Amino acid sequence: MDPSQRTRAEGWACVAGGVLLALAGVLLDSQLSGEVVASTPTGRLAFGLWAVAVPGLMAGVVGLRALHPAGPRALSSIATWVTSVALILWMIGALYSVTDPSVDQAISPAGGALSVVGMVAFGIAVLRAGRLRGWRRFVPLLVGVWWPLQLPVQIVYFLGVLGSPSFTLWFGGLGALWALLGYVVASSAEARPAAGPSEPGVPDAG
Repeated sequence: MDPSQRTRAEGWACVAGGVLLALAGVLLDSQLSGEVVASTPTGRLAFGLWAVAVPGLMAGVVGLRALHPAGPRALSSIATWVTSVALILWMIGALYSVTDPSVDQAISPAGGALSVVGMVAFGIAVLRAGRLRGWRRFVPLLVGVWWPLQLPVQIVYFLGVLGSPSFTLWFGGLGALWALLGYVVASSAEARPAAGPSEPGVPDAG
């Protein structure tokens, strides 16, 4: 498999991971019991989908880095490693919750917070490099800021009214953004050969 084909595959794997993450959020909301997730087969399935989604998200990070959209900068390399570690923590936390969905554990929130740092740093590096064009250049940053962006809504409305967070809002929005990031990776990889093998940047695919 040549590099462009591999990068396209990583992009579509990220799309699939984003869809699974959004589905996990819907399933979690469907069986909440107060402030704690009930220990039901649905809860186990939701956390299982969350864990399965993570390798696809990691593939998206690897594919995005392979496009060199942020140039040969230390910031993008560090951001890639930080985000990868964060996603591994996410997967460990999700797998732990599969064994007992009613247990409140801190591994997943720690991974989520770390992923914000990693993807915000990646997004800043992409914007500074200017190699992704149009709306595509904002997607990595949007993935990073979604968690803090939706927190006020969770606190003011969902936590006050429902007594629990809305996983549909949290994971649904985040999953959609990860899927969009996967599309950016896949579509940019498809357009890249047109620029020639010596072109280090990513062409504008529309």
